[in-house]
Amino acid sequence: MSKYVTFGEIMLRLKSPDKMRFMQVPEFEATFGGGEANVAVGLANLGMDTAYISVIPKNAMGDACVREVRKYGVNTDLIVRKGERLYRELGKELTLDCLVFAYPDGRPLDPSVLSHEFARLAKQAGLERVRFHDLRHTFASLMLMRGAKPKVISEALGHASVGFTMDVYSHIIEGMQADAMALLDEVLPEGVVKNSVANSSPTLDFQR
Repeated sequence: MSKYVTFGEIMLRLKSPDKMRFMQVPEFEATFGGGEANVAVGLANLGMDTAYISVIPKNAMGDACVREVRKYGVNTDLIVRKGERLYRELGKELTLDCLVFAYPDGRPLDPSVLSHEFARLAKQAGLERVRFHDLRHTFASLMLMRGAKPKVISEALGHASVGFTMDVYSHIIEGMQADAMALLDEVLPEGVVKNSVANSSPTLDFQR
């Protein structure tokens, strides 16, 4: 199994070209996205072994969705492909209001089901006491440590502002400041006392 696994719904986004109003255009630009899929793609772009789990219709649109996620290096083998047959067997009509993650009769899943299933999968992967919500923190921490821009991370997490993201992950940023000072030590010229401490400033050595 891949080292990082995300799962959730994926959305089809319709966008009008050139920022025109929907009523003004005869066609739209279609893209796929969603919080969990974005996290999987972001981790894959950083070279992480990542997989994405979801339930996607078994049709041409579903094929395009899987291709979009896979082209970024995300493992899509765990995606479940289902068509309308399940709904017909249940005597239900498939509509745009039908849920992707639901009980066989169409009722929405209780949130505890997701938590319990994630705990079971995490245990199988050797990750004890890891909560589903911890995936967000892992993603943000890894992105920060790899030098991703805070605004990009804030948008991926759906935070109201970059400032909120920086406050939540201030403990990561403090460690990055020390690393930045260590990099500064490498480029300082002769005659400067080097300090690899985040809250220190380099000083001139006048004794030379």
